[in-house]
Amino acid sequence: MGVFSGTKTSKPEKYIENLRLEGEKVECTFKLHRHFISLTNKRVILVKKTLLARDVSIRSIPYPRIDSIVIEKNRKLFSLSSIIKIINNNREYKFKVGKGEGEMELYNTLVRLVCEYGENNKKTKMEEPKN
Repeated sequence: MGVFSGTKTSKPEKYIENLRLEGEKVECTFKLHRHFISLTNKRVILVKKTLLARDVSIRSIPYPRIDSIVIEKNRKLFSLSSIIKIINNNREYKFKVGKGEGEMELYNTLVRLVCEYGENNKKTKMEEPKN
């Protein structure tokens, strides 16, 4: 299953195909502005590109290492995005999700996969969306 918002492209699939481990299955991929996040059955893969797309940062976070997931929905009149944070070992990985890019679908899918595939289910805490 793949979810792409905005311009449909095969570039995220190209990156993920080269990063997958043996037996790893891609659950879904969300394209966000210049970045994308891919959720597999083993981990979260965050791919961030610079403005000119020359530099690429790839982060991999196994589900058991995720301590918390936060979504901050901005309710201001002209707000165009929400922020999703993945917290592990006091490190915070955050990325903007534009309105209409499926921020709640991404959040709910991420929570489901952490609960399903994370080994330390009892230690993982999910925070409610802030209103």
